[in-house]
Amino acid sequence: MDKRASDGYVRGGFRSYAPYSISCTGWLERKAYNPDGTVKYNWTKVTDYYFVNNSIDYSGYHWNGANVGTRICMQIIATGEKACSYGVW
Repeated sequence: MDKRASDGYVRGGFRSYAPYSISCTGWLERKAYNPDGTVKYNWTKVTDYYFVNNSIDYSGYHWNGANVGTRICMQIIATGEKACSYGVW
């Protein structure tokens, strides 16, 4: 995950390289809190899916403002195994 210093916007980088070359799909999710600390909405997909196999792809930059976090998720296509990063706030 890249975070621009100028405005805090974030983008995801999705990679799958040899020797493993595992077919994966990746996306970004966002979570938001209300000013009082309650959850406004939980982790929700906010990008298209990005397919990688022995390649790299990037999402566009996405807003990541006050009380809003973004995380990157990837899933192995063959097994369905999914993993997500910690949120970037």
